[in-house]
Amino acid sequence: MAARNFSECWDYIKKNKEKVTNVLVYLIDRFSRSGDGAMRLSKVLRENYGVTFFHQSHFPRILKKQTGHDPSEYPKKLPKK
Repeated sequence: MAARNFSECWDYIKKNKEKVTNVLVYLIDRFSRSGDGAMRLSKVLRENYGVTFFHQSHFPRILKKQTGHDPSEYPKKLPKK
């Protein structure tokens, strides 16, 4: 995400905190230049705005928790018929 886009996103969250409940990013290193920075931003989002931060590695755990299915158990390729 470009710095300008990040600033726009951050401003939107601050102005619309009653509408925004989650922030999703594909890679955590695209959210912050360091792991510590991402953790701090995640904490600010949660504590000040009630927003939960997710990145793509969360989704298998969420799916398993909500459905009981573990995506890691599925084969990478479907068998040929």
